Amino acid sequence: MLTKRQIHVLQLVIQLYYEIGEPIGSKTLMEKGDLNVSSATLRNEMMQLESLGFLEKFHTSSGRLPSTSGYRYYIDHILPTEDSEKPFDRMVFLADWFDQQSSDHAEFALRTADLLAQLSHFTTVLVGTKLDEPSIYNVKLIAVDSDKLLLIVLLDNGTIKQRLAVFKESFDNKTIQLAEKQLQALLINYSTRVGQQNIKVWLSSMNMADEQSLTRLIKQLYHYFSIASDDYIHISGRQHILDSSDDISRIKRVYRLLEDEEELTQLVAINQPLQVKIGKEIGLADLTDFSVISARYHLNETEDALMAVIGPVNMPYSQLITMMRFIENHFNDKQ
Repeated sequence: MLTKRQIHVLQLVIQLYYEIGEPIGSKTLMEKGDLNVSSATLRNEMMQLESLGFLEKFHTSSGRLPSTSGYRYYIDHILPTEDSEKPFDRMVFLADWFDQQSSDHAEFALRTADLLAQLSHFTTVLVGTKLDEPSIYNVKLIAVDSDKLLLIVLLDNGTIKQRLAVFKESFDNKTIQLAEKQLQALLINYSTRVGQQNIKVWLSSMNMADEQSLTRLIKQLYHYFSIASDDYIHISGRQHILDSSDDISRIKRVYRLLEDEEELTQLVAINQPLQVKIGKEIGLADLTDFSVISARYHLNETEDALMAVIGPVNMPYSQLITMMRFIENHFNDKQ
């Protein structure tokens, strides 16, 4: 349990790190903070926060940065109670924007994602989904040739989707039959989204070093499975990634991630109204210096959308979450 002073110090370090963009030392806290204590006391409190894992020392500098645990504590315990300054100018702009909402909810959500990227100066991702997403009724694999399979996915709403899968190797009939049974076990009665995740989990549990033919076949089919998804993905403000890091190679990797629809869909997926993933919590090596704030919006009785903001770890969480909740409330009010 943190003391009130430690909570205030952590809050100030997070705030100042966002404003200054450099490691925060006791001298900076003394100059810019509202703490009526000595520099020695501040150094001791920062050392305590570091020992608890909420701050990290920046190389040989005297300054410290918030850790993933520090940001997590801030978001879970401090942010809900702080009386922070809200971005009122942007809130007024958003209110005027929703007064003009059109009857085409999906198109309006897309334009709202563009607006959020413009107002926040961060990259925004919109993934459209259906609340009544159909489940998979059956999966069939039909051999067209020794290195070609027709993947057929039957959904419980009567829809049939298919794609020709072409491989660099040949698979015998026994392996194809085993793959069909395994896919049926992983997919039937699940939505396409959950089914894809089931395949991914199964593959991660297998010993890939053995590279057995069944595992290789399902691994390759996994990349064809997006045919059953009706998601649309819209990305706004790609250019803001350029301001998120000085590491050009990292920026390139994040740009490649933005082109991977499968990874993006999993990146923003949530099972709650709003969720914040910080650094290592995201689970992707290329995004350890980034955070993702995702929110689920109900566009109408049958259509849902996931909107996410991607930016550096030192994001203005309070402002962004305030805007995203404002958007949520107005989408709900307009139904």
